[in-house]
Amino acid sequence: MNIEKLIKYWKLIRPKYYNTLTRILILGGLALLSKPLWLDFLNIIFEELEFSLIGEKDWIIGLTIIVLALIYNTIHRYIDLNHERKSKPAFKNVSKNNIKTFGELCQEIIPILNDNKYIFQTTGPNSNAHNVEPLRTDLTIWNKLKKEVIAPNNLAIKQLIESNQKLIPNKHENLFREMVLHIEAFDEHLKNPEFDYSNFQFPNEFPKIILESSFEKAKTDKKMLKKKRWLEKRIAKLNITDSFIFGSTVYTPNKANDFDLAMLVEQNSIPLNGNLNKNLEDIKFDYKIKFKQDLHLTIFNKTEKSDYETFANDNNLKIVM
Repeated sequence: MNIEKLIKYWKLIRPKYYNTLTRILILGGLALLSKPLWLDFLNIIFEELEFSLIGEKDWIIGLTIIVLALIYNTIHRYIDLNHERKSKPAFKNVSKNNIKTFGELCQEIIPILNDNKYIFQTTGPNSNAHNVEPLRTDLTIWNKLKKEVIAPNNLAIKQLIESNQKLIPNKHENLFREMVLHIEAFDEHLKNPEFDYSNFQFPNEFPKIILESSFEKAKTDKKMLKKKRWLEKRIAKLNITDSFIFGSTVYTPNKANDFDLAMLVEQNSIPLNGNLNKNLEDIKFDYKIKFKQDLHLTIFNKTEKSDYETFANDNNLKIVM
């Protein structure tokens, strides 16, 4: 067995005490193992009276409690490390209840828009005049997915809009109305291919408003801020020049499957030196245990500063650490 495997096993069994029950059991077991000398002295005094304050076998009880606590801790950590969210179509992940603000409404809509966008770009008929790729002629998959995925996705967006109209600011009412009309026209086209819905095209401004509003809401999300503070403390002692959060976390923090963090390190080469790399791997490991989510690190070294700045500019929606 090599050193790397031994390190992995040690990380798995080391008690991190994220679980309160584990902490209580460990401390209780240690207390029984390390009973004070004065209790032993009192036991000797009361020995002739056949009375004992602490039993002779308490060290066995204490050791057993510690072993059971570590087993529980190990199983718990193993489950956490192998925890994965099952992938579902976007319309099945909609939370229609407890939407109280416009930002929350937008955060429910944006994963559905992204799902539709991905399907259209990968299987759709490349009808955009600015598209330089060859025209896609085999539309079998597109015709299948637009009925099985895009149509129910659109219905979910329409229902979200109609059931939360009071949350939509006056300045965006017409835009959201255009989106509903587009959805209804597209649905009619699916039922009747001869129906021309060219007068009800997808409103291009709609995704921009949804994205920006989701971002503004995400910046104040309590769970996201908790993760941000935890990471800031962990990387504070490392040679990190600059860092920022990007990706799905900055607009749907409660729906994102992972957490993306970009870093500029005070080092001239990649791969990283042993100590820094180990510290970052430990942070990723501990993050997954604590938040049940993968932490993805995009790292730039000192000589790649211009690339880091370009990457930061390309991700205009970001939260600086």
